[in-house]
Amino acid sequence: MGFFELLLSGNLGFLKNVFIVMILSSLPIGVVGSFVVVNRITYIAGAISHSVLGGIGLAIYLSVVWGINFFTPSLGAFIFAVISALVIILLSLWGHERIDTAISVVWIVGMSIGLLFAFFTPRYTDIQSYLFGNILLLSVEDVYWVLGVSVIVVLVVYMFFHQLVLVSFDKDFSKVRRVDPNIFFSILVILISLTTLLLIKTVGVILSITLITIPPAIANMFSKKLSRIILISVFIVLVSQFFGLWMSYEFDTPTGITVSLLLSFLYIVSFIFVKVLRILPSKT
Repeated sequence: MGFFELLLSGNLGFLKNVFIVMILSSLPIGVVGSFVVVNRITYIAGAISHSVLGGIGLAIYLSVVWGINFFTPSLGAFIFAVISALVIILLSLWGHERIDTAISVVWIVGMSIGLLFAFFTPRYTDIQSYLFGNILLLSVEDVYWVLGVSVIVVLVVYMFFHQLVLVSFDKDFSKVRRVDPNIFFSILVILISLTTLLLIKTVGVILSITLITIPPAIANMFSKKLSRIILISVFIVLVSQFFGLWMSYEFDTPTGITVSLLLSFLYIVSFIFVKVLRILPSKT
């Protein structure tokens, strides 16, 4: 059956979990991604997304070698994502280390730990689905996991939205308003670590930086107002995942890679439309 024939038939099967995760994850990814682009901290997202490979490799090692199955790759990724966020916060804000150095340390150490545990795992274990994502293998447990993380991220952003906006655009004025930029920068880094877990379920470790940065980057071309950037980003994330899934279904290609290539194409088209052809009005 063709992709749209399958949708119209109502017999979605395993695709039911896929569509639920796509819808649930689009909102937090679009929201947090917008703050990432506005604050120009894209590489923090990249560092955290790659560092979770350490938790995934540890989980696989413990399961295969020691038979410890409760420590799942999702749990390992969660623990390493939070630890990575805390390390970046401590090194950059409290240790007064250069932010690029803190990011590099987290990126390299996390990936090295994951590859080391994968090397010591005695029998072959396929971690490709974690590296490049495989949204078609989502289980009911994954749906609940994505739901929980999405609710936490959205609630935190809702509670501290005005403070996060203030810190993002004017740190000096935020101090006048008694809003500590270090505290809310730390909250943003934690939110990035949680959102990274959603990205691993869809496009994987390697390509996760694509979904969290390109949609808000495209949105930023068409508007400078953060609320509009967020709305456009959420829409782009949802639509790109849907059409990326359709293209991967029809052409039998990996979904995560297809979504990333589709977003890259949209970015190039948007750049030409806005920057080269000068069609965008002077005020948005």
